[in-house]
Amino acid sequence: MNPVLAAAIAQGLAALIEIWRLHANKDPFWVPSDEEWDAMLELNEKTIDQYKKEAAELLGLPWPPPNNN
Repeated sequence: MNPVLAAAIAQGLAALIEIWRLHANKDPFWVPSDEEWDAMLELNEKTIDQYKKEAAELLGLPWPPPNNN
């Protein structure tokens, strides 16, 4: 693997862990458990439509939205 690509991947993982740590209000020396890794990686498996559906449900809106044409 190209060293530049490896460094970019490492930075991406570090950023993912830091964002998750802040979101979960964990201490600075927190190390993700297997379940937390699974939850983080599960975010990558969702489609845009799944995120939109979840957001609509949180807001109490119908999904898909009604067609107003």
